[in-house]
Order: sequence, then structure tokens, then C-alpha cells
Amino acid sequence: MIGLVLTLLAGPSLVADTRYHLVKEGGKDWLRGPSGKFFSFGVCCVEPGPSAKDYRADNTSYASFRYYTSPKDWAKDTTQRLTSWHFNTIGAWSGYKELLEAKQPGLVCTPILHIGSSAGAPWVDMWDRKTTDLMDKVAAGQIDALKGQRDRIVGYFSDNEQGWWNGALFDWAWKSAGHRKLVLRVLKAKYPTWQKLLKDFEPVGASSLQGLSAKGRLYLRPGGSGIQSIHTYVGKLADRYYSLCRGIIKKHDPGALYLGDRFISNFYPEVAAQAGRYCDVVSTNLNADWNDGTFTPFYLPGLHRIAKKPLMITEYYMSAKENRSGNKNDSSGFPVVVTQRERAGGFAKQTQTLLDIPYVVGAHWFQYNDEPQNGRGDGENYNFGLVDTSNRPYEELIDAEKALNFSRTGKPAMKETKAVPRRPNELGGLCLTQSSGDPRGDAFATWRPDMLNLTLYWYEDRFNEALYKSGKVPAIDEPEADVLISIGGKRFRGVCRFEGGVMKMLAERHPEGASGPDPSPLPSSPGEGKGSRRLKIAGWGCLSATDATLSPTVPPSERGTISGTDPSALPLSPGEGRDSRKAHPLQALRSGYYLVKGVRNTGTFILSASEALHRELKSGERAQFDITLKTRARAYTMHWKGDYVLK
Repeated sequence: MIGLVLTLLAGPSLVADTRYHLVKEGGKDWLRGPSGKFFSFGVCCVEPGPSAKDYRADNTSYASFRYYTSPKDWAKDTTQRLTSWHFNTIGAWSGYKELLEAKQPGLVCTPILHIGSSAGAPWVDMWDRKTTDLMDKVAAGQIDALKGQRDRIVGYFSDNEQGWWNGALFDWAWKSAGHRKLVLRVLKAKYPTWQKLLKDFEPVGASSLQGLSAKGRLYLRPGGSGIQSIHTYVGKLADRYYSLCRGIIKKHDPGALYLGDRFISNFYPEVAAQAGRYCDVVSTNLNADWNDGTFTPFYLPGLHRIAKKPLMITEYYMSAKENRSGNKNDSSGFPVVVTQRERAGGFAKQTQTLLDIPYVVGAHWFQYNDEPQNGRGDGENYNFGLVDTSNRPYEELIDAEKALNFSRTGKPAMKETKAVPRRPNELGGLCLTQSSGDPRGDAFATWRPDMLNLTLYWYEDRFNEALYKSGKVPAIDEPEADVLISIGGKRFRGVCRFEGGVMKMLAERHPEGASGPDPSPLPSSPGEGKGSRRLKIAGWGCLSATDATLSPTVPPSERGTISGTDPSALPLSPGEGRDSRKAHPLQALRSGYYLVKGVRNTGTFILSASEALHRELKSGERAQFDITLKTRARAYTMHWKGDYVLK
């Protein structure tokens, strides 16, 4: 086993003028170098830390001068440690010069250049010669500094976590001549007249397309479809950015791979498609969605399907309250568990998952050492390290790493449809297969004899409020879910809007024989035949706050003014809490509420078997789901439709 691990993880040896490329063998993508194929198993932030002069005794941090007599001794010991722990790649933000000069066999590196961010791209005018010259200068200096070590350089990242936010980028579109010209080209291709444009946009400071070329700007018109033109514009910005970065990298190091710009654990389809055109490998940082190390199933398959290139995971991590560096792990929303044993388990689960995905060619742990006790410069204060701030390895994590299956012979762990962990007394659970639309989220269903739970989990864009003249997203453009569940010969349907952490019904329940407004004017479910809701159905209903049959609710702490079924009376999941990271989503989310955590959003619906079917759910019966979810600003749409057996 040891020999196999070293063969598959060992980085290419020191062979002059030999570079790296991508191959597919046995149905899996690999990097290939002079020593053969390999999976880039790396570590970020392998650096010596502050000097004795800059060290702060009131904020204990990792500092090599405290443990080594010279930078050379630090580099030699650190590189030997990394290879003994089966790592073969020195990731971003590392002391490449010192580490490579240690000449430890089996280690390569993947430097980050900050080509765009140093020059302001994609925010500033990328058609301005001053911008492109600065991008070139930034890359040239760093690439030339490592010229003597090129045989150890797999490729370069152009940037880290570029802000591909639609709202912010559209706001900046009006601040430079190049970007204004681009957005106007996009708009003129879509809208032949000013009057047609006004159906989707609200102008300020301009009364015609010609006038808009000189001054003024546009905002989204609530209820319109202008966001699609903004996607086209952002996609063209991405095309310009990636083409520039690829050209610059290949100009200064023709044999290097372009490894992308490390998405911020959230990709946008219009950007990912352009990254796939120019990058040899598309990279993304990956924040586990739940504390056990689980990644939501849509993310990596969706990114790969759009980019059509191998993927590299350039940051993944896990922290524990129990740590030797005094890290509080409370400055952001990263995964936190209690013990180092749990942290090691999360590390192993994440790493093995990534090793087994056929289109992933690398995974880089963030990071080598724990962050400073009281936080780094931006306040981040997490127990992310392989070693603590006193240079002592976390043996539980290292032992877990040694037990991994590096042969990559396991079955892929990330599938579009897969079984999910179940809560006590539940009959089963699954992740529904997305039938169409944008890869931006997942739909989970679980059941037990007395109820069926449906949880929607999706990613939103940031800064959508900048798209609107009012400075906030109007109610009509908040996320909406249209849900139809058919089971036991009955159908239950509802249309809900998500606003400020509350799920609001847009329709009332109309079971067969009930009086009230004709439901036919309500929006039809995708795939539902014309007039089908005039059929006599035993239990047509909506997701109503006043109907316990299929009910969205909010937890007491976020209840606001919503009326109807008391959420506190509904069954709660073990380990529940306001933080969705407590466990897997179907174990930790309180049944029936909408949670906003950064850009990650959750809405859960409950179907009470006793009230809906007047009996318990049975193993082996069938359930049909037809779900459409539109995200904020109508930016992206997801659709799940399928027939499933509850077993």
C-alpha cells in the first residue's frame, strides 16, 4: 500500500525542461509529469510566518524563527514533513523560493499571481492599455522570479476569489468607457428599441440608447427579465478576463498550465462557462456545507458540466473548538466541530470524496498552520492547521490522512442523485435529481411514517440590491418556489415567496369541494397541462402558513408576524439550531422554515401524513415531485421533476 501511495501521490522528479499536462486514464482525469500521473494533494499557506521583529507576543502565531535556526532549516524540515504525510503540492500563498530550494523530491508547486486583483480587473476597464500593462507587469515579475524552478511548477492561478457578483459588476459597468461600450452592445443586441428596453430596465439620466452611450445608467425593472442581459454582460467580462490572463501566463511561461482563479465556493454559470474556454483546469475553493464535511451534491457536478474541464479544489478546511492554538473559530461561517477527532473525520470525508470524483485532479488543504490565536489581519481566527502555532502536528488529522485510499479506485461520491443520512424513525431520504435549469441548489426529501419533509437548499448571488433603483430587492423579485407533491392519489401544491427569512404563501389551499377563489388563475406548475387544476383532485393545496397539511413556518426566534400553525409544535430534528452547519441538512434543519446564511439559503416544507392522507406513509409507495425554484432577482431557475419510491 505504501508503494502505491507514493506512486500516485509523488510529485514529478527534478527533470529539466519537462512540464505537466492533463490525461484521462481509467475514466478519471489526472495530472501527468515526468514521474507519471498524479493527483495534486496540496497544502496552502506553507510559509515561515512573521520575523522576530514583527512577532506579536499578545497574538500568538506560527513563526518559524521560534523553532528553526534558519529559513533553510525550516524549509528542509517542512518539506520533509509534507512528503511524509503524502502531500505532493505546495499550494497558494507559500514561500516557494525557500521551499523549492530545499530540493525535496516529490514536491511541486502552484503559485498564485493576483494578476487581475492587483490591477483592479474585472472591475476596471480591461480594454484600457494601462490596465492590461499592469496585469502583464504583475505576472512577469513573479513568474520570472521562479524561472529557475519551472520544472517544479505545474501551473499558475491568476487570482483568488474574484468578485463575479452580477449586481456589483453591473453597477461598475457605468464607470468606465470600455465597460459602458460593452454593456451597450449587449443591450442593443437584445432590445432593438428603447421602448422594449424599458420593459426590463429603469433608466436614470438618459432617455435613449444613444444618450445612454454618453451618460446615465440602468436599473432592473421589478418583475422584468433584464437579469438575463446582465448575465450576458458578465459573461463577456469573464471572457475578456480569462483570455487576458491565459495570454499573459503563456507569454511568460509557455509550458505552464493555467489553473483558473479559484472561485469563492460559489460559481456563476455565465462565468464558469468562460473559465472553461480558457483555463486548462478550473479551480474553486470549497467550503463544506455541513460540519460533518458534506458538500452539497449540486456544486461540483454542476461546475464540471458547465466548464467542461477538470477541476482543482484549491481550499477546503475544517476546524475544532478543541485546539492547542487557542483559536475561537468565530470570525466567519466556516465549519466548526467540537473535537480534533471529529475534525480529522471531516478532513478524511472531504478528502476521500474529492479523490474519488473522476474529474477532480487536485485538492489543497487550507492551511499548513493554525491561524493566530486572536486572528490574522482581517480577524480570521480558525484552527485550520496541520500543525498548531507551536509547530506541533495534529496527530489525529495526520493519522486520518494516512488511512485514505489514494488509488482513486472508489466509486464517485458526488452524484446527481444519492442517498442522504436519515433522522431517527425515518423510512428513508434522497436528493432529487435536477431535471433542468441552472445548477444552483439541491432538493432533499426525507420521510417517516407521520410526515414527509422537502428541503430546498440553494446559493444566491451577493449585492443583488445594487441592481435596483430603490437599493433593495423588491418583493416580486425575491426567491419563489412552486411545489407540487403527488402521493397516495392526492396532489398538494403551493407557491411560496421567500422574504427576509420568512416564507410567504402566494395562494390559498383549495381541496376538492372547498369554496373560494378559482385556483385556475394561479401560476401553473412546470409540465402541468392546461386547465389541469380544474380536475377533481382529492387534495390540491398550497404551502400555507395557516394549513398544517403542507406548511412553511419559521423558528420562534425568527417568526416575526407570521400567523398560523405554531412552529414550536412541529417535530424538530436532533441537533437543531439556527446554524445550518450543525450537521447534515436533513438532520439539523428545523422542519419548515427559511434560513439565510450568507449566500446559502434553505426552505423546508412539511407534509403531515395524518392530515393529508389520513394514514401513515408506507415504505414502497410512490411520490411524485414537480418543483420550480427561482432565485433572487429572477437570476437563476431550477426545476426538479421525478417519480420516486419511498423506501
